[in-house]
Amino acid sequence: MQKATFAAPSCEHKQYGRITKRVVNLDGVVARLVTFPSGSSVTEDAAKPEFMGDLTSCPRPHIAYIISGSLGVRQDDGSEEQFDAGDVMMLPPGHIAWAVGEEDCVFVEFETGSDDYYGVNAHELAAGSQRNG
Repeated sequence: MQKATFAAPSCEHKQYGRITKRVVNLDGVVARLVTFPSGSSVTEDAAKPEFMGDLTSCPRPHIAYIISGSLGVRQDDGSEEQFDAGDVMMLPPGHIAWAVGEEDCVFVEFETGSDDYYGVNAHELAAGSQRNG
């Protein structure tokens, strides 16, 4: 049995422009408390060489529960969806996201494996998917 809190001083804090992530790891399952402040977006805040290298969309899948606010998402194929408070979302790789409206969008996402969204792990994942198909 394990327990963690996003409020603990030891909780890892990551900043991608205005987007913040508080990260806890429970025996290989990563939970992130993500905040997209009103007006923030992956394009404006995270799609920068220091965070994503030359990638223009996120190469990782995400499963999350929206606590508050709304998140707009566009897939590389052009399809769009809006997720609102109370929604559970599943995003396949190849997307960008942005806060919709005046309220910050806050959600908790869960993942097994690495707690690194962008950087080396994302590039390795993208390179692997290009090689495999």
